[in-house]
Amino acid sequence: MRWIKHVLLLSAGGAIFALTPALRAQDENRRMSREEREEMSALEKERERLNRLSEWARRTNATPAQIFVHVYEPIVKGNQEDFKRNLALAARYRDRAQDAIDKRMNENARKYAAVSHTFQEYAQLNRQIVEALRERDSVKLDEAFEKVPEIEQQLYDLTGKTVERAWFTPRELASANRSVSAD
Repeated sequence: MRWIKHVLLLSAGGAIFALTPALRAQDENRRMSREEREEMSALEKERERLNRLSEWARRTNATPAQIFVHVYEPIVKGNQEDFKRNLALAARYRDRAQDAIDKRMNENARKYAAVSHTFQEYAQLNRQIVEALRERDSVKLDEAFEKVPEIEQQLYDLTGKTVERAWFTPRELASANRSVSAD
């Protein structure tokens, strides 16, 4: 039953996403940054995709299972790509840690090792999301989605850089939807 709830939430017609960067810019009376404009564009594209999907589902009387596959397709694809990228980054930082150890730069070695470990954890989380979607295990999926912001925050704290990804968690979508409703 939880799967149908997610499918209906994400495939319902109307405004699925808030233009949160635009709202933040208005609230703070400032211009949007490049990153905020890109986020807004991605949200708009996803909203359009979900609206088209909703129209298709009504037109074809699609089953919840068919809708589910189409709704979560970008998340599966994005996590498969992110899995490869995060494993490669984990290996790169592991190599940097080893180089720092060889040069007796222990503080740098610890930092690189921590970043490597966190990217490794993120890769495993990407795998967990894909597996949960394939198995339609909503408990496992919800647990994984809950960890995404935590790991991304850890990476930001360690590197000072935000993690880029081409997919949205259901919580991000619901939050954006609430922001639109509040207007």
